[in-house]
Amino acid sequence: MASQHNDFIASYVPSELSEGNLSLLSGILIEWRDYKFSNGFYWVGLDRGKYINREIIDALDRLDSNQIKELLDNLNHIDKELFTLAQKVFTNTASQEEFYRYIEILEKTDVMQCSWRRFSQVQRS
Repeated sequence: MASQHNDFIASYVPSELSEGNLSLLSGILIEWRDYKFSNGFYWVGLDRGKYINREIIDALDRLDSNQIKELLDNLNHIDKELFTLAQKVFTNTASQEEFYRYIEILEKTDVMQCSWRRFSQVQRS
């Protein structure tokens, strides 16, 4: 299974950003799931602890090439290793270990917190 953006992602050289857009990242990399006994935000591609790449490919295929470019630039801005791992995850060439490393680096960022803040603001409105 491959994304329609595979070639673009695999060969993309990121632009240098002065600051990252956590809102963009949280909107693409995180989703809200409401399970019977667990509510909360989850990384796209991680379903109950299991790596499911189909969700990532589906999310990427909803984006245009400018959005993909912005996503990759932001991942590179956060961490160079994260960018390299994201390229592999997004092109479905990452091993399970590489995917879990990708999640580990993401969890060290404020991306998840940004999603929680956005959700809380919507709830208060």
